[in-house]
Amino acid sequence: MHISKLKRTLALVKKFSWTAFCLPLGLFFTAPTALASAELRNSELLSTYIDELARRHKAMMGISVHHRGKPLFDYFSGQADHIPLIVGNLPKSPDSETRYKVGSVTKLFIATATMQLVEQGKLSLNRPISDFFPSIPNARNITINHLITHSSGLFNHIQSKDFSEYYFEPQSHSEMISRIAKYKPVFDPGTQYEYSNTNYLLLGYILEWVTDQPLDALITNQIAAPLRLTNTQFCNKWEQCEVNSQSYYYADSDWHSVTPWAASSIGGAGALVSTPKELNRFIEALFNQELITTTSLNLLKPKASLPHSGVQEMHFYNQQGFGYTGWIEGYYSLLVYFPEKSLSVAITINGTHTPITPLSKDLMGLILDVPEVKLALNKQHASKSGEEPSLLAKIYRKLEGRNNRMDATLGQLESTGY
Repeated sequence: MHISKLKRTLALVKKFSWTAFCLPLGLFFTAPTALASAELRNSELLSTYIDELARRHKAMMGISVHHRGKPLFDYFSGQADHIPLIVGNLPKSPDSETRYKVGSVTKLFIATATMQLVEQGKLSLNRPISDFFPSIPNARNITINHLITHSSGLFNHIQSKDFSEYYFEPQSHSEMISRIAKYKPVFDPGTQYEYSNTNYLLLGYILEWVTDQPLDALITNQIAAPLRLTNTQFCNKWEQCEVNSQSYYYADSDWHSVTPWAASSIGGAGALVSTPKELNRFIEALFNQELITTTSLNLLKPKASLPHSGVQEMHFYNQQGFGYTGWIEGYYSLLVYFPEKSLSVAITINGTHTPITPLSKDLMGLILDVPEVKLALNKQHASKSGEEPSLLAKIYRKLEGRNNRMDATLGQLESTGY
């Protein structure tokens, strides 16, 4: 065999032999869908880690990474939906068409739509909400901007004692406004900051009244359609959105579906569905002035005293990003854009049995190719303290050992001139 052909063959084996390391995923974890680019340096480690998390019942997810609008990595694991009571029904594996509920990432869409109306002269950030909700305490002193920046002082309605009594049932606007009007303000408008889903629920109502169209149509017309997002939709009812995924919790050695909330109980605060790929397209468009101007975007960015405005600031390994995180039912989502790298990352999780924060840190460390991450993995695996190395550390050492052996083989071939 010619040396060049043998090198190519070994290189292909090196690239794809990780599949031999992944054990069969069984009934609930069928073969994943992946598109990995050589440009994402840790794609092999990342995909193997995601597979093992699913196989060990730790997390099920969809993940997408884009650079300058081009996909670097798309990967899915676990099950999208499964109804075991139906005889013969098998779990559906997630793919690029799987719609996940994204929770508070919805707020980023609502804030964007609000700034579009401001740019069009249809709404002012200084307009008092008493024009829409005269019965709500402090309404005359609360502005649209206070809602966007969570500085209104309005009580977070999902933390109320009665929320558990109604959030499974459809709610009308008037019912929700009546409840909110009864809550005592947490502080005077503009004097403090406190994250409250009530702000964006009301902001969604305002957008509907100003444009004279339901919020699902507004988000489609102003954001989804222009960007050709076919799987991104605001849901007045989950049924209208054809949600083809389910969220899960793990107990008694199995995944169990989480009972859905009524979409109308959260509205503009969290009732959007999308895919990782389309979330990336959205945030890329947002930061490239396809949806609003730079001036408007800067108004949405957090300030020192307002850490969660229309856009959240995030830091992963000292690298600054902007986006939003979300949670609803058993779904978790992370959407972040790194301006200095022109890199966007969207992670949607529909089942987890491991802490979210360290999991997100592991995933982002691999995506950003942070040297400290691999150094930490090496140290963790080599430690003699008796502490069990993490799953990621074990996978890393296994892959590194195999890759080193493959590199040595290639080096021997080159030195002999075979």
